[in-house]
Amino acid sequence: MSRAGRIDFAYIDGNHRKESTIGYFEQILKYCHGESVIVLDDINWSPGMMEAWQQIQQHDQVRVCLDLFRMGIVFLEPKLQKQNFTIFY
Repeated sequence: MSRAGRIDFAYIDGNHRKESTIGYFEQILKYCHGESVIVLDDINWSPGMMEAWQQIQQHDQVRVCLDLFRMGIVFLEPKLQKQNFTIFY
């Protein structure tokens, strides 16, 4: 990741464990900026993934979250008011 520079868009999919998902998110976050968007797949796949999603929503740098059931979308724009939305998709 150190050669990646700034990240505008990231898609996290894979391990499906709480600790791993949070770890991936925190690693990516180091290279993000206010206009970055992060998509996490399978946020409701397991209780651990649901916990990871809840923890990510509460992160200080996270401003707006969209829960689309199968996936979650995170916006980091600091000018936005902190909000979470659920869209039944």
